[in-house]
This record gives sequence, C-alpha cells and structure tokens, in this order.
Amino acid sequence: MAALAFRGAEILGRSEWTVRAPDAAAISAGAPAPRAPADLIRLLQRPWSPIVFRPDPLAAALARLDVRLPEATIPLRDVARVLLPQVAAVSEESLSAWAGISVEHSLSLTQRLDALHLAFIGLLDRAMHLDAATLGGLAALWPGDPHGAGRLFRTLAALRGIEPSESVRAIADSVLARTIDLQANARTVRLEPAESTRRVPVSASMEYLGPEGRCERSLPGFEQRPQQLRMAEAVLDTLNDGGTLLAEAGTGVGKSLAYLTPAILFATTNDCRVLVSTNTINLQDQLVEKDLPQLALAARSAFRFAVIKGRPNYVCGQRWQIMARRPDLTDAERLSLSRILVWMGETATGDVAEIDLDDDERRVWAKICSSADTCSGRRCNAAGRRGCFTYVARERGAAAHVLVVNHALLLSDLAVQNALIPECDRLIVDEAHHLESQATTHLGYSASFRALSDLIDAVSAVGADRRAGLVSEVPQQLRVSRVASAVRSEIERHLGEISRVAERSREAAAVTFAAAEGLVRALSGSDTSLRLTARVREHERFADLVRGWDDLSVELSDLQARIERLALIVATLQNDDIPEFEAMVASIESIVARIQETRLNLGGIVASGDTSTVAWAGRSGTEVTLNRAPLDVAPMLQERLFARKTSAILTSATLSSDDDFRFVRRSLGLEGARGISLGSPFDYEDAALLALPTDMRLPEESGYAAALSQSLTDVAIAADGRTLALFTSHAQLRETWRAIREPLASRQITVLAHGVDGLSRQQLLEAFRRDSRSILLGAASFWEGIDVVGDALSVVAICRLPFPVPTDPIQAARAELFERPFEQYSLPNAVLRWRQGFGRLIRSHTDRGVAICYDRRILARSYGATFINALPPASQRRLTLAALPGAVREWLRQSPGRDAPR
Repeated sequence: MAALAFRGAEILGRSEWTVRAPDAAAISAGAPAPRAPADLIRLLQRPWSPIVFRPDPLAAALARLDVRLPEATIPLRDVARVLLPQVAAVSEESLSAWAGISVEHSLSLTQRLDALHLAFIGLLDRAMHLDAATLGGLAALWPGDPHGAGRLFRTLAALRGIEPSESVRAIADSVLARTIDLQANARTVRLEPAESTRRVPVSASMEYLGPEGRCERSLPGFEQRPQQLRMAEAVLDTLNDGGTLLAEAGTGVGKSLAYLTPAILFATTNDCRVLVSTNTINLQDQLVEKDLPQLALAARSAFRFAVIKGRPNYVCGQRWQIMARRPDLTDAERLSLSRILVWMGETATGDVAEIDLDDDERRVWAKICSSADTCSGRRCNAAGRRGCFTYVARERGAAAHVLVVNHALLLSDLAVQNALIPECDRLIVDEAHHLESQATTHLGYSASFRALSDLIDAVSAVGADRRAGLVSEVPQQLRVSRVASAVRSEIERHLGEISRVAERSREAAAVTFAAAEGLVRALSGSDTSLRLTARVREHERFADLVRGWDDLSVELSDLQARIERLALIVATLQNDDIPEFEAMVASIESIVARIQETRLNLGGIVASGDTSTVAWAGRSGTEVTLNRAPLDVAPMLQERLFARKTSAILTSATLSSDDDFRFVRRSLGLEGARGISLGSPFDYEDAALLALPTDMRLPEESGYAAALSQSLTDVAIAADGRTLALFTSHAQLRETWRAIREPLASRQITVLAHGVDGLSRQQLLEAFRRDSRSILLGAASFWEGIDVVGDALSVVAICRLPFPVPTDPIQAARAELFERPFEQYSLPNAVLRWRQGFGRLIRSHTDRGVAICYDRRILARSYGATFINALPPASQRRLTLAALPGAVREWLRQSPGRDAPR
C-alpha cells in the first residue's frame, strides 16, 4: 500500500507499507491477527479527505485489518466519470493518459500515485473551468452534507462563490439554453425545392462512378465497377421519373455509393431532400461517417447530410430536471445525473451514442431520454423556450439534402404523421429484406407482467425506502405551488384511491400472466411460443386466462377512470404556479393513453378473434408474453408509406428468389415495381467452392448431430480455424459446441459460440477477427451483416437449410394465406436466408473460400436445385465427408499469397 499527501501540486509527504493479509486458519490456531501500521492509522485519522481511485476494494482490505476508511473519502474514479463523460472506460491508465502521463503496469505504487495525483489536479482544474451553471447544477444535485464526489462538487462550487440553487431547474436552464443556438443554427439554411422537377442527366453518374471519374480521383482504393454504375443509373432514372425500383446488388457492387451518388445529384439539383433508411446502426454509421463524407470530398460542392435517430437516443432536458428534483435519489442515480449534466453542457447532438453508459446510467437514461409520451412541441418547455436536442436533430434533418434514418424510426414515424422525420417524397430503403419484419414488429404489440408492472409503477410504486410514480410526484409539485391546502388534500385523497386500485391492478396482472404461463406450459411442448388458434381458445387452460383478463380489465378500467378524473382536477390549477405544470399534465395524459392502449391490445389478444392479426403466448427468457401482430403488412406499407412517395428505391443483396421478385413485391405491397438484379463483380467460380457432402445424415435422422460435430472438427483443423458455422437452432449450436470444443482446443483452435460464451455479437466478431485459429458458431443475426475480409474467414458451414420455424406463430399464420404454402412462402423465405449466409464468404476480390452445406436435403429433395441455382456461379463439388477436409485444404492452398493450412 502507498499514499502521498499533497496541497495542490506540492507533495507534502509519502508513505508505503507492506501488510500481510490475515490468515483465518492461522488466527483460529492462536496466531495474532495482522495489524495495520500505526502511521497508516494516524494518516486516516487526519482531518483531510483521502482520495482513492476505487474505495470499495481498499475499504474491504482495511476492514480485514479492523480499520475503516473515512466517510470523507473521495472516489477518484467517480469524479473522473462525471467530469470526463465522453471517456468510455475510466481506469488508472485512461485517466493518466487523459492527463498526458504514460503509465505502465510495471511502475511502482509510488509512481502510479504520482500519476493519479497529477490527474486529480487536472480534474480539479477542469471542474473549476466548468461554466457556473454546470458546476452549480452539480452542487445542487448533492444537497445537505453529502460524502464522496458530492462533497467535492459542493466544495468547488463554494470556492467559486456559486450557491447551489434550491431548484435544479434554475441552474440547469442556462445549460439547456445553449440548444436554442444549436436549433437556430440549423434553421439558418433551408431547402427551397424547385416548383417542378429538374431532371438530372443519367450521364452525371458516370462523372462520379465511371472510369477516371471523381470517385476514382478522390477516394483511395476506389474501383470502377460496371454493376455499380448500372445501379446508379437505374436509381437516378427512378428519382427523375418517379415510380418504384427493386435493386438487388450482389456482394462487391458497392451499392451504398450506387444510390448515394444519384441521391446527392438529384437533391442538389432540385434543392430537395432524399430520405435513406437502413436496418442496422452499423450501416447507418457507415453512411454518415464514411460514405457521405467521402462523396462530399469527391463532389467538391456543398451538399448537406444529417441523421435522425429515434427519440430514446436523445436526452430530454426537462425529464432530466424532473428526475433531478426528486428527494429520494440514490447516490448511484445522483452520480449518473451528474455525469449526464456535464455532458449536456458540451454535446452538440444530445445523442447517447456519444457517451458510454454503465448499467446504473442506462437505467437513469430510460427515465430522462426523449419520449413521445411526454415530449411534444406543445407540452415540452424545452421545445418551446429553451430548445430541445430531438428538435435540433429534426431541424438539421430539415436542412439536409440526404437524410439518414433507420427502419424502426421510418415505420414508427408513420403513426405520428412525420413528428420527427421531415416531409420527403423520395425514399431509398437499404437492407430492404428486413422491412417486412420491422413493420411487423412496429405494428404489433407485446405485453408481459414486467411491462404491466412498470406501467403501474408509473402510477404508484411503493418500496421499502421510497415512493415513486404519480402518487409521489404530484404532491411534491403541489407543495411548492400556490394551490390551496384544501385542494391539495382533496388531490392527495384521490391519489390514495388511485394507489389502492393500482395495487389491485398489479395483483390481477400477476394472476393473468400466471394463467398465460400455465397455458404455454400445458400446450406448447418444447416450443417457445403458442399460437392462440380457435382450437387453443377452446382449452380449459385458456378459460383461466380469460377469467384473469376479465378481472384485470375491470381494474385497469377503474384505474384509467380515476386518473382521468385526476387530470380534470389538475387542469384547473394552471394558474397556481405549479413547477413544470405542462410536463405534469403530459405525464398524466401519457399514463392514461398507455393504460388505454394496454386494455385495447390485451383485449384484442385474449377476447378477440380478429382474422387480420395473429395472436400468441410465448416465453421470453424467464417471462411469458402475450403478443399480436398484423397478418399482412403489405396494405399498410402501401397506403401509409409507398403511396405517399413520388419515388421509392429498395435495395439489398437478397431481394429475389429463383431470379424472381414476386415474393418481395407481394410481402411489401409493391405490385408493379420494376426489378433489376445486378449480380456481383467477383469471380465466384475461381474464388468460391460449394461443397456438398453426399453421405451426410439427413437432419431428422439419428447420428446427424454426431456426424456434423465430427466433420466441423475435421474441417476447422484443415482450415486452421477460420470457419463460420451457421445454425438455425440454438439448441443444436450448444450441442455442437459441447462436442467440438475440447478436440479443437487440443489442436490450439478456439471455439467461439453465440449465446454460450457470454460475449456480445460484436465481441465475438472482434475475437474471431483477432484469432485466425478459431471457429465461430452463430445463429440468427450471424447469417448476415458479418463483413470479415481476407484470411480470417475462409470456410462458411451451413448446418441446416434455413427454413422458417413451422411453429412460429407469424410464419405459420402467413403460410396459410397461400394456396401452396411451402412453394410460395417457406421456400422463398429460406432461399433469401440461404443467400445471406453464403454471402458471408467472399467479401473482396482477393478472398477465397469454401461453403459447405451439411443438409443433405439439398441433394435428396426436388427443391434442392432451387437453393443451388440461387447462388452465384461458384465451383461445386459433391464428395464424401471423409474427403471434405482434404478438399478444403487443397482449395485454400490454391489462394494466391495465402499460407497453406498446416
């Protein structure tokens, strides 16, 4: 252990000790317990605040020596997390690096303390240079006589003569006022669309993407590709003339530049907006951080682009203030609010992507982010008086020629008539094969006991040490208003009744979902979901669910009526100086709307036999959910989205099945849309081998799992790892992981497994890229969106053909809409997924690899040819399992410049 005493930059003294850890066995045998050094005890008794990077481990160690760490101890890590909100992970190393000091693990304790001392001085300097509003806000968040970081912030505020305001709002207002300038700056440039469309010559695409074009001259590594130019011309035609285009662009086409280039040309020529929607954050980030800036460099002209995300991505200043005023905040919540306050004073976007949140902070963020329920221009003071980060994003989007959103926002915004996305009649949808599933999610509904309990908590949450919800928040606001005491008493009596009904509603919800759990357990077997068909609705277990819902419906109706009565009473108090009156009214109205939505949707699931929707009960982790979704999203997409666009371009690497766009046209409501398939610029015959084992067991036969595990082991050894195995079942993935991990570990090959190792998808991919001697077992999302270029991925093993799960409620119900369900629905779905999986293999001109299909139905069933013909023209071999490892080794050995597998 080591310590140093200092005053400012001056070091007053140093101490260092070696303390033997207590040995419980020795002490019980009569040996004396180790004692803390006397000078350490004297040091901790001095009237100053010890500064410790992380107090908890030290406190635990000192407790074993019968020494307590003083309450005045300042946790340096907490202080750093608050004052450096955009540092992702605060450690001794990162904190010292921020202070400009290089720290290595080999340094002595004394040297490490010197580094932390200098870092602390730097943090004090940063705190003292915060604007008065932010530092005062930090002090106000820690009332009374706090310890730890709060005491430090109050001390620093006092040194600058800043009195902590009794109202957080008075201090935070001036921090949030800066968003007025951000919003005003966004308004300085406006689009002025031409009265009639100005056509852009198709040849303009050639100027950018053609031989010796602007992209080739400006962008390092750019390669001219005929398929890319063809797609750009088709996109520009559609923007000029209107209509709908389905553009399937194979791997390597460079489809993002192929649609962004004509979008920029058209938007700048007509000074209008083109909307681009993606499914994943990764692609959204690629467009905004890489592709669009590169095109701006190539264009050498002023076109503007922006991104808008969903409301929960933006902090809401007013919701921050409401939470910060609560008297029952925990220290963890105060630290989270403190850190976010400092960040709010610096951010230009209010976007959560800028700040790395831990679990405590994420829970706080959910209570302070922008919310459609409580945020609107009419209700939100921030939007009306001080500016709002959500509306700053909208204003920037309104000024942009190219505006990037994701499918989730695109679809949710339809329901609220462009509340966030500015009006736009030209639309480009990338990753369009996800649009149907995203529409299904956003037009559907799911409820669990936890979700209902959270809703009831918003009304009344009574715990051992705190009260929350309306029943707590409304009285707090009335106490600091001019509302007459008699009226306050009447409202508090009414709130007491609301609290009692809320608890009865919670009990009824528990009974209802217990009945749903009994129904699923009795009828679903090993499946995770149970479709609520007419046959299921006749079962006695379903009658239990109906009875539970009847009681819950009565209680929710009573709760809704009482809160509506509260809203009427509160509405009469507008002139009584209630703090954040509009926000309080909005919160009450939001809860009423959420209860109404819950009643309608749960009633529709349990009591209704609506043939336009599919309803089911399912297991999600340890919870049971009740769900419903539209049977067919095509009419809604056509009516609310595509019919309102002059031009719509939908693109993906996989839109067609069997060289036909009929399936996607029907599923998205795009009958009559033009379709083009552009193929890929890669030489698949030379780059890719499709290996089809002829003696593999069929998936339903005994011995299939053992044969699969053995062959994957042999192939991974032959390829020196570098293998991605794709599964359609998590159960089969886990079984395979258990079978192959030890044999491959003995050959120094790492087995990474989705949903087994406790690692996120991104962490698994990073580990796979780092360790070439590894095999990655993936399911679900691993079939697409993985871009591993080069040697790290040389084999893709498809363990089963990816047919939709026949017991999945949505898949089963939609299949019934077709005369020939397998041929018209299940097979096209599986082919699209199969093509996505195969597409993980070849990602560049220099890649070379082997794709293996371990599902012998591809050879034994008549539909197998449909899967094979759907792929690019790769080389193909039919061979035995025994011959497979040698074939893999030989194919990879032929790769130019690649080391042959050992």
